[in-house]
Amino acid sequence: MFQRIHQKLGTAGFIISIVALVAALGGGAYAASGGLTGKQKKEVEKIAKKYAGKRGKQGKQGPAGPAGPAGSAGAKGDKGDAGAAGSNGSNGAPGAAGTSVTNNPVPVGNAKCKELGGAEFKVGAGASTFACNGETGFTETLPKGKTEMGAWSYGETPPETFVASTSISFVIPLATVPSFHFITAANAGAEAANCPGEVAEPKAAAGQLCVYLNESLMEHFGGPFESLNKLTTAGVVMFFHTQQESGQTPEFPPGFALGTWAVTAP
Repeated sequence: MFQRIHQKLGTAGFIISIVALVAALGGGAYAASGGLTGKQKKEVEKIAKKYAGKRGKQGKQGPAGPAGPAGSAGAKGDKGDAGAAGSNGSNGAPGAAGTSVTNNPVPVGNAKCKELGGAEFKVGAGASTFACNGETGFTETLPKGKTEMGAWSYGETPPETFVASTSISFVIPLATVPSFHFITAANAGAEAANCPGEVAEPKAAAGQLCVYLNESLMEHFGGPFESLNKLTTAGVVMFFHTQQESGQTPEFPPGFALGTWAVTAP
């Protein structure tokens, strides 16, 4: 009988019928308590399990529903831990060996080395590289256009002579002997082309030796004997004649003069 009822009503309807039947049989107890007793519940469950059919096969999956709206962006997550250090990569293949030219000297005067000389190097098919000789702190002669300068003076002359002498030595010798000029207030203008300086700032044009007289400090100076001068590439020895003071005997003529000089290499 229960099987026929189950077939007609289905599982859900069948369980409802059982509940109604138990309720009818309980009568007043169900009404008074407002529900089934524990015993009644167990009876219903027992009957329902006995006559319930087997679970049917799962139906086919239905079509996917429409995509829902995009959710709002979540809060930024915490910074993750640093990853482990990766392993070292393998070494690349060695490059091709270059060729060098080591026995190819750069001649003096080559523009790359500014007249210093040196060597030319070439790697592979690349452009040439020049290794130039460096400048040294020593020079045999004063470089072209360079000037050196100094001071000169002489004191009293020896007895029984009216000639005094002094010398000027060049710190760096010249390649050729310069032209000599003795500059005083009287000839400074005429000699300006060769000797454009003065006692306080001696100057000389290329190839010229200019000796400036400090006339404000001279005493008993008669002038130079330029014909007696000994001029070389290393310096000059200058000779002067002196004037005696009034009333002095010629055996002891005093003399005094000083100045500056400059020479410029041609």
